Amino acid sequence: MDSLLHQWRPAFPQQRTFDRVRRLTYGLLFCQQRHLTSTAICATGRQFQDWSGDYRVCSRSPWDSHDLF
Repeated sequence: MDSLLHQWRPAFPQQRTFDRVRRLTYGLLFCQQRHLTSTAICATGRQFQDWSGDYRVCSRSPWDSHDLF
């Protein structure tokens, strides 16, 4: 799975943005509740940390979803 996700790396301007997206993707895959950003954050054990960066990657980061597929 990780080798598939690494093909997404060129779509993101920074390594840390890609790392955040990869972590959220795994969270969405492993959570058993509704597939929301907040449940993905909790599934990765980051529920007590600042969530703002995770939400920004979904709303304001300069990447195009068409580049992923």
